[in-house]
Amino acid sequence: MIQSCSQATSQGAGVDAPAPQVGIEAVELRDLITKSKRPYVLLNFFATWCRPCKAELPDLVELQNDPKSETEVILVSIDNTEDIRSKLKGFLGDVGVNFKTYAKAGGEASLIKHFYPMWDDRIPLSLIYNKQGQLLEAITGLTDRSEIELIVNKHKQLGS
Repeated sequence: MIQSCSQATSQGAGVDAPAPQVGIEAVELRDLITKSKRPYVLLNFFATWCRPCKAELPDLVELQNDPKSETEVILVSIDNTEDIRSKLKGFLGDVGVNFKTYAKAGGEASLIKHFYPMWDDRIPLSLIYNKQGQLLEAITGLTDRSEIELIVNKHKQLGS
């Protein structure tokens, strides 16, 4: 069963997470993908009010923090502006995020559809890219490290 969100609520108490970069644009995200030091990039769109997003983030943090991982994780919040200011940093700390994250500049639909035109408004949405910026696979709903590693290994074997 795919777990994904359209809307809900959640609040974070806040630990020590880096402040997110607010106002990221599609061109900047594309640049981060192609300039990654790792051969694969996971672009993950999430929100603080989304339970499946919160559930999967510790696995994504573990993947990013593993020095042997071939996948760089880029997190992008689609929260509304007031939640970005009041909840996002605490939420990131609660789920263990200790690396730079981003928050949308304007409407999430235009940003996400730039990367995934078939987006159906559900999150979390994880997009797996190679360093050349080619979208390899999309995962709508809850994912985990093992699923991402299976996908990356499949594409390694295919040479993509």
